Amino acid sequence: MPFLLFTATGIFAYAGLKLYKDFKTDFNKSSIEKFRSETFANEIKTTKNNLTISSLSLFLAAIGSVFYLPFLLFASTVGIIYTTIAIWQDSYDSIIKKHELNWSVVESIAFPWLLSSGYHFSTALLNWLSWLSKTFVSEFKILGKDLRRSFFKTFGQLPTTIWLKKDGVELESSINELVVGDIITVNTGEIVAVDGIIIEGNAYINQYLLTGISQPLAKSNNDQIFASNMIISGRLSIKVDKWGTDTAIAKDMSTCNFKDRFYETTF
Repeated sequence: MPFLLFTATGIFAYAGLKLYKDFKTDFNKSSIEKFRSETFANEIKTTKNNLTISSLSLFLAAIGSVFYLPFLLFASTVGIIYTTIAIWQDSYDSIIKKHELNWSVVESIAFPWLLSSGYHFSTALLNWLSWLSKTFVSEFKILGKDLRRSFFKTFGQLPTTIWLKKDGVELESSINELVVGDIITVNTGEIVAVDGIIIEGNAYINQYLLTGISQPLAKSNNDQIFASNMIISGRLSIKVDKWGTDTAIAKDMSTCNFKDRFYETTF
């Protein structure tokens, strides 16, 4: 019976929060990127807040278990239930939306069962370890973004001039003179300045600035290529699709800058 009570409490609490968020969320297409950035930053903030609450719950559970103080165990349980709401949310998204099982599904079942069985300290400890691991993952994500952004600022400024191919002749031109459908060539050691499609040539490229993965990747005809990709070896002719602020790397860096402003005012 206590197990069902804990589970029902979590489900109703999450359902209420979900309805409230759905009611408040109203954004148009022009604000999608900002919304994603805010969502990421809010996830970081929520994770850190839940780590703090779970740490306090663990402390209360330890003291309450050693000296058998029921009111401390109750306070610890409240903290555990509160932090478990986010875990139930992740479980819901995993099962209903993604149709897969993840660790949150296990936690959402195990925590109520442990609490209902009287294992307050064990539940508090596992809850704390869960949020500690989530915090580490979040910090590594931020670190990866920061490293890529710093590397881009230092080494990866996009070229302002390109080799434009017209009538079989390559002419050095300003990137501002490009139009969609133009053909440019990029050689070994150069950084691609546009997003586009390869129409001729073969090359190995490095996508670290865009994806954070430094492993060389083979590219050839009809493959998509992005601004900031570096040609390690080979030569490519690229049909231009996007350049400047419309490129994937520009949007990625813009997202990072938005996060920086959020962190400065939040943490």
